Amino acid sequence: MAAGLGTRLLLLLRRRRPGPAGSGMRKARSGWGREREREAEEDQAAGSGRLTAAQLAARLRREAEAGTQPEELRTPLSRRVQELKRLTQPLQRLHPNVLAKVLRKGIVLHNADLVVVDKPYGVPMEAGPKTGTSVRDALPVLAKMLYGMKAEPLHICHRLDKDTSGVMILTRDEKSAQALHHRFKTHQVVKKYW
Repeated sequence: MAAGLGTRLLLLLRRRRPGPAGSGMRKARSGWGREREREAEEDQAAGSGRLTAAQLAARLRREAEAGTQPEELRTPLSRRVQELKRLTQPLQRLHPNVLAKVLRKGIVLHNADLVVVDKPYGVPMEAGPKTGTSVRDALPVLAKMLYGMKAEPLHICHRLDKDTSGVMILTRDEKSAQALHHRFKTHQVVKKYW
């Protein structure tokens, strides 16, 4: 067993020896690295079954070169999430007027004081440095669509993450928004996620 280990170590050391300067050493090393990663992955498969970071990177690189999806994207749920992310990217680049029309189509409840809207996946509540149009940007336009041109902007009672779709409660005045916000904060209103 010791002789086999010594021979293997000697082979690894020989492969590590750098070539002469300017002789395409970078290209030879990357080929050597891939070959070594494949060998290590084969050894690992015969051993404990755990992959190192280099082995995982090599496997992902080979899958990308072959045009296959990584294992984590093969499940139906992960494919659906990736599809939603791809489809909602254009929603972040919409003009607030267009986003207000999208929100208007998703109205669940609408009365004189309250508007309940189904927020689409991928649309942020607040604008940030890397986000485009947000729900807050569309609220003045949505209020004018629902209550007339002289309507004040709607107020957000609670927040939903960008990657969360679901029901969002909006009010017409600040006092009502603060009262509902307090109820969410004190857990008098229960949020359900599924």
